[in-house]
Amino acid sequence: MTTVVAWLALIVSMSSLGWQVLSWAKSGARVHVVCGFSVRTLGTAPVTIAVYVAVTNRGRLGTTVDEAGFRLGSHRAKRFSGFSIDVDKILPLRLEPGDTVVIKRDWAQLEEPIDRFGAWNRDLLHPYARAGGVLRHGKPCKRSVLTRLHHQVETLPPPTEERRLG
Repeated sequence: MTTVVAWLALIVSMSSLGWQVLSWAKSGARVHVVCGFSVRTLGTAPVTIAVYVAVTNRGRLGTTVDEAGFRLGSHRAKRFSGFSIDVDKILPLRLEPGDTVVIKRDWAQLEEPIDRFGAWNRDLLHPYARAGGVLRHGKPCKRSVLTRLHHQVETLPPPTEERRLG
């Protein structure tokens, strides 16, 4: 009987220890990375397409985002090409819990670096952020969608004052 109680106590204590380790691991900063695009129209200015990486801290503690950009090809590959889109040098930036930083670049400015950094699967742009020394990846954007949209925007007639969107 005492052996059963001892084993039961051991199982309960090991479960408690496992729960504490899991809680501790999830209590820090949790970085979430998303990519997307937006289309800008301002009066008679040309229509531009911007690609962005949004980095959100969903954890309980603050963290510092050191780098953000896109990686080409599979993010699971041991070798990959990548480049930062932080040309305005706003990083490193401190993110408190719940804060988000969005870094945008015009798509026309990104096509040349993407072509220069050849990769195995060049249609997928994997957003990434390095925060607190840890590299995080988000769900990829399809380059072909952005390229098609860019070519459609280039074929639009020149903007006029009378044109209204929306």
